[in-house]
Amino acid sequence: ILLKSQVQDNLDKIAECTNEQRLIAEKIKLLRMHLSELKSKSDQFIKEKTVTILDLEFKIAELQDQRELLKLQSNSLLEKTMGINGLSTKLDKLKTIRAQMEAKTSILDKEIKFFEANSNCPTCKQKIDHKFSCDVVENRSSDIHTISSGLEQLSTMYQDVQRQILFELEPVSYTHL
Repeated sequence: ILLKSQVQDNLDKIAECTNEQRLIAEKIKLLRMHLSELKSKSDQFIKEKTVTILDLEFKIAELQDQRELLKLQSNSLLEKTMGINGLSTKLDKLKTIRAQMEAKTSILDKEIKFFEANSNCPTCKQKIDHKFSCDVVENRSSDIHTISSGLEQLSTMYQDVQRQILFELEPVSYTHL
């Protein structure tokens, strides 16, 4: 009886251990399934983030290319601006020279009119020699002719500089943007 009782206790313990073993095996199976799901989700997450990283790296490269293009265009515009500034200065100098030449022509015209209109000095009333008057008128007329020729050349130079400025101001091509 005692032996039977111990055998029965042992059988009960074996049954209990077998049940525990089954439960533990089931828990292990569930944990493995859960770990498998977590691994699958983390792998999917890593793939998504890798794709995102590659997209962002591509966009960064594109933006860097655009930045370099914009730098080149900026430098080109800066060079054009400096060129235009120099041309504008040249244009201003030509305007100044033209004004000086026109003022000189006006003075010479007044002198010619004076010597053609007066045979006596209106201030001191002395007689002005006819030969002297003719020489002065001839010299002043020659000077006016020389200045007029210079004004024509100056006008041509002025137009050339204006064309250069217009050429420099032509729009920059932004087709690569």
